[in-house]
Amino acid sequence: MNENRFAEQINRAGGAFFTEFVARLFEAYYRSHGLTVCGRYVVDGSDDKGVDVILQTVDELGLGDVVLLQAKTRSSGQVTLKELREFYGVMAAEKADHGLFVTTSTFTTDAVSFVRSHPDLAAVDKYKLFALASRLGIGLVTGEGGALSVDPALFS
Repeated sequence: MNENRFAEQINRAGGAFFTEFVARLFEAYYRSHGLTVCGRYVVDGSDDKGVDVILQTVDELGLGDVVLLQAKTRSSGQVTLKELREFYGVMAAEKADHGLFVTTSTFTTDAVSFVRSHPDLAAVDKYKLFALASRLGIGLVTGEGGALSVDPALFS
């Protein structure tokens, strides 16, 4: 199992599946970092205004953050600077604390530079997505000899 095969299977499952997968994955991610996820909302429909998932997190002191996620399946082409700028504009309009742009593809060089200059924004490509899924045990299972494979229950 590698990043490309994992991304291909997600792409075949479709955008709605990917959105729910991303919601579950990042809920687990924040919990693994000691945060409480007190709200997880999957935004349905074509009028999502550029947001697919909203997570509300609270730390042990009671300080909360709103995290917006955009989930894009893409079998070819990269996520562009224009797409990230648009998402960043949505983050500002919604007064979000953080934003995650998650894709089954990769990001252009300009898009990566943009993310590096905005500490409240993260770009998660297919490589980072696969690494997170592997580490958190979401969507992948360990088979014989320790080899990773896609969890069949995830795609059923």
